[in-house]
Amino acid sequence: MVDTAHNVLVLRNRTKGIPYLGVKRDRSTNHGFVALKGKPAGEARKIAEAGDVEAVARCLERLNHADTGFFTVGCEKAFNVDGDVHWAKGYVEFALNSIELASDAQQYFKLFFEFNHRLFAKNFNLPVQYGWELEGAMFQTTDTSGFTATVWVTTDVCPMEGEARELWSRALDELTDFLCELGPLDPAYARIY
Repeated sequence: MVDTAHNVLVLRNRTKGIPYLGVKRDRSTNHGFVALKGKPAGEARKIAEAGDVEAVARCLERLNHADTGFFTVGCEKAFNVDGDVHWAKGYVEFALNSIELASDAQQYFKLFFEFNHRLFAKNFNLPVQYGWELEGAMFQTTDTSGFTATVWVTTDVCPMEGEARELWSRALDELTDFLCELGPLDPAYARIY
């Protein structure tokens, strides 16, 4: 087991269009983009990936609240077993809800850096890894380009499924708390959603 949380950042050299349609795959389904920004809290709970995991529903509700500077793009989670060990892996993808800020990759680097500092300052020692992926995006509602951040949360192996679920949920809550504590955007910025 790792003795502390790890936080890494990678850049993906591709661009996706937002919104995007759902796609059925061999063993899974991408349900597509759902604009949740500013919607009532109950709407997030209708998202298939959020239906059975409270931490995902909380994350979607909180990040899409009108008072935050973000909107979510997608999410997923998986609770896995191999013999006698269990682990959890999943992600939340979000963007800054500002045409100007979302187009500046340095804004996402700053978030990554500040989150890394938070984990260190709190001595956040859960056996999890946060994997940030910065990727290009075309925001079709505003006909602008920018970036999104996908943050993968992966637990170390656990002896019980409930332990892996709880560990993953606590790690996702930590990320959600961090992003929501940043507060609202300056009203001068033009919004994407």
